[in-house]
Amino acid sequence: MVIFESKPTALETNGFRLLTYNLITDRNAEGGIKVPVGERLKELRKSRDLTQAQVADGINCTPATYNRYETGERQLPVDALIKLADYFGVSLDYLTGRAPISNSALSEYEIEFIKKLRSVPDSVQEDAMDFLDIKLKKRALK
Repeated sequence: MVIFESKPTALETNGFRLLTYNLITDRNAEGGIKVPVGERLKELRKSRDLTQAQVADGINCTPATYNRYETGERQLPVDALIKLADYFGVSLDYLTGRAPISNSALSEYEIEFIKKLRSVPDSVQEDAMDFLDIKLKKRALK
């Protein structure tokens, strides 16, 4: 479970209030430590062999600002979280530590399949699973 700071802070930027919050490291249901957003950003950046300056350019902020996001020295406004999730091709849940895998681990076809599967009744989902099991068993016999 991710715990949010009880009183969100608001930053004034060009007359707009951007809601921001601090994510606090907590233990997940399995007892493991959730990864803070900054650590997840660093992990994503390094896995793509990018510099902080490249990511900062990609989300239209200064390298110093991005560095502070990654080190946790600066709170991430919601709009920056969204830009970073889009930039890295991951969900907000993954970026904030609420999901164990990123959407990028799934192909577009798999994502579309899951969306369709979620939109049908449980009985149809069970039929789909049975169909896949039959197909996999036939393939294994070949």
